[in-house]
Amino acid sequence: MLAKQGWRIMSNPNLLISRILKARYYPDNDFLHAKIGYNPSFTWRSILAARYIISKGIRWRVGDGQSIRVWSDPWLPRPFTFFPTTTRSFFLLDLRVSDLLDSENGRWHKELIEDFSALRMLL
Repeated sequence: MLAKQGWRIMSNPNLLISRILKARYYPDNDFLHAKIGYNPSFTWRSILAARYIISKGIRWRVGDGQSIRVWSDPWLPRPFTFFPTTTRSFFLLDLRVSDLLDSENGRWHKELIEDFSALRMLL
């Protein structure tokens, strides 16, 4: 139930409780990266203790992909980790999913993805 409350706080940021907790405990962050803070309430401690359950199963919906980092954000439907299983290139660590999408027709840039794969093999 505590994880459900955490999910509710995260997915409904305009709720009064969400705004209060954000203002008090994580004004410059999001729920998944919030710290326990100074002198936290028992409720906040309990919700944060269950946050790992949310983080285990959460993943992004791609949309335009501008906020999603290819290598460090969970966004793939498979495998079970939601992350790409290929090796990461040091030069492409900040690559965004939007870089792999053709915004005009809403499709993947297959040639670009294949080029990245070829480039990764060379590095």
